[in-house]
Amino acid sequence: MLKLFIIHEMKSLLKTRKVIWSLLLFLTLFSIFFYIRLDDFQKRMNNYIQDVEQTEKQLSEATNYSFLNPRAIRKPKLFSIYHEGNTHTYGNVINVEFFEPILESALMNTEYNLYFKDYPQIDITYLVTFFLSLFILLISYDCINREKANGTLRIVMTWPFKRNLYLLKKLIGIFTFVSIVFSLPFFLSFIALIILYGSMISSGFITSYIVYWIMVLLYIMIISCIGVLISILTHKPGKSLVLALFLWTFFCIINPVLWRFVHDYLPRKQAEKIHKELDVVTGNLFSFNYPDSLNLNNMSHYNWNSNGKNAYVTVFGPSSTMKAHREYNRFTMKNYMPLVYKREELYTLYDIANKRYNESSHYFMFFNPNEVLDNTASIIGGSSQADQNQFIEDARSVRNSFLDQGVRDGWLYSNEYFAWYDANVEPDDLPKLGLDLQSLTSWDQFYVFMESKVGFYKMKVPQMKRYQQREVQLTEIFPKIVPSLIIMITLICGLLYFLKIKFDAYDIR
Repeated sequence: MLKLFIIHEMKSLLKTRKVIWSLLLFLTLFSIFFYIRLDDFQKRMNNYIQDVEQTEKQLSEATNYSFLNPRAIRKPKLFSIYHEGNTHTYGNVINVEFFEPILESALMNTEYNLYFKDYPQIDITYLVTFFLSLFILLISYDCINREKANGTLRIVMTWPFKRNLYLLKKLIGIFTFVSIVFSLPFFLSFIALIILYGSMISSGFITSYIVYWIMVLLYIMIISCIGVLISILTHKPGKSLVLALFLWTFFCIINPVLWRFVHDYLPRKQAEKIHKELDVVTGNLFSFNYPDSLNLNNMSHYNWNSNGKNAYVTVFGPSSTMKAHREYNRFTMKNYMPLVYKREELYTLYDIANKRYNESSHYFMFFNPNEVLDNTASIIGGSSQADQNQFIEDARSVRNSFLDQGVRDGWLYSNEYFAWYDANVEPDDLPKLGLDLQSLTSWDQFYVFMESKVGFYKMKVPQMKRYQQREVQLTEIFPKIVPSLIIMITLICGLLYFLKIKFDAYDIR
């Protein structure tokens, strides 16, 4: 009998005009969102391939250690088509600056404007939490009080079955209908991914895909329960519509904005204290007490003036200037390094303090199913805050490995760090070798001369540690999503229990 009731409920939904239009709108939006995400993923893949090639080329062609510019480049994840997470908020490229905090470099390579980083990105998860939730509420807000208003409920309750059966009929009918509406385009999109990116479809992706689908189904059940509950708590369809729209607005708009307000303006004393200390250390980086022996008055810094005149002077200066630069670099490197490590340490502590504060949002909004689904999808797709933290730590490991190698082998404090030509040739010797200042019009001409007459310094590029993207194992993911799973199941059980109590006491007259 329950099966017949459910089928009848689904047929009655399809006869409603608002359901038909909402269904068509959702399917259209799903197709548009999926196409946008596909296009975005392909562009990011192209950028990834290009960035990797350019980085390796630059490392292989570097003429001195200061020219080395390693980068940590994160490969785009196929699952980002369904959930973007923090991918665009922080970016996929970190320039491993030797003397700059990694976190600072990460924030400088964001792909989107930081002013909009807190707004949701257009992806399938956003479509579910924003549009599909509204669709569920619109088809369920009057599912019971409408039948009460037209007298149907009173007649149905005279039939020989319990109230619970009628309630299950409504709830399961709505849940089944919406689940089919979501699952159909969802699985069709998976077939499209197999056709387009079959080589990237791994067992891990399939597992993540299935887990995500299950979490969405749990989310649909929660919103369906809320919609049916609204219809029970209010006796008139007009009032239930107002309540449904209010709850949707609260969960989708007001609650995230409220938390953002609290997050931005609530004092973060620990982070603020660390940041003050960081400012002091940063200031010390540029306030060395240099010894008089460095002859800083002989220092000169020029840029190429493009007119070809005084090129030799603007690039190198006299021999005294070049010598001053070498001594300056030696001193700076040795005294700079302790402050660099201290600055990195403070940046890490500051970052940790902020992240702990950010993580509190999960506890603040645990009752919001939208937030629970979003956090779960981020974990599944490898785009959570924890994944970003790991990305930064891996980039920091690359940087620290390089610096440690430079200190250990000695080249970090030597001419080899900045000299890109034969160090035995002094600048004053260049005119004797035939350097015509008046004929130079570009850097290329200058390089040709240096290569033919002087010879470039043949740096032996160290076997640098490369960034290796670590694949997160499923055994690591499941423990992280268990809390979200427990929250969703708890919400469903609580709503079902409350539904039963309220409907048992519901006045059908």
